[in-house]
Amino acid sequence: AIDASAFIMDNASSATGTLHFWEHYPSNNTHILAGYQGGYATRNLVGGIPPIAPALISGLGSSTRIPGRFIPVGQAFFVKGSASGGNIEFKNSQRIFVKEDDLNSNVMFRNETITNPNDSYQEDQYEKIRLGFTTATNLHRQVLLGFMNDKATNGLDYGYDSILFDEQQNDMYFTNSNSKLTIQGEGYFNSNNIYPITVKTSITGNVKFMLDGSENFDSTQPIYIHNSTTDSYQDLRNGS
Repeated sequence: AIDASAFIMDNASSATGTLHFWEHYPSNNTHILAGYQGGYATRNLVGGIPPIAPALISGLGSSTRIPGRFIPVGQAFFVKGSASGGNIEFKNSQRIFVKEDDLNSNVMFRNETITNPNDSYQEDQYEKIRLGFTTATNLHRQVLLGFMNDKATNGLDYGYDSILFDEQQNDMYFTNSNSKLTIQGEGYFNSNNIYPITVKTSITGNVKFMLDGSENFDSTQPIYIHNSTTDSYQDLRNGS
């Protein structure tokens, strides 16, 4: 398998630091573009987020699969070249003996377990928030905010901030330095910080915000959506 984190760091001069994985939704039953069901999942050094359908296809179907750190043998992915360009490098040092879970051998983004004691890796313990947004058209976007301690800053950092590339008519994303982000890497967690998001909608209707999940947080830590217009707060742990 390829260690996505090692691959990203080895290509810092030639790529943007984000990997995209095509997911063929289980409900898809056609090869006709307009009716196709699928989308692109995203991963960087913070973590991964599930796919959302791009333009020109049906927009139907969904998937909650999140690409993990280790890329199975035969799994394709896309990268975007940096402004300066250069070679994309695959190295033996990026490889690690991580075996695909046989019970899920036909599932993309397979579960992995270490089986070779000579290869080891450390699971990260960074605090992360997965914010969910469901539009009036029932499209669901998940964005990821990760507190990476000394690894990232409140600016744009290679490998830790992923630019939105599949913007929808109804959508949500983080905004930072005039950039639209689906994954945002920050420094140390501070309960007083506020992180701006942008919501766009092309139709009238109800939208929902929810906590899709959190990692390495105390379960009692409140996570708020703040409406600056009304100066009101909603704790996402107590309902969407």
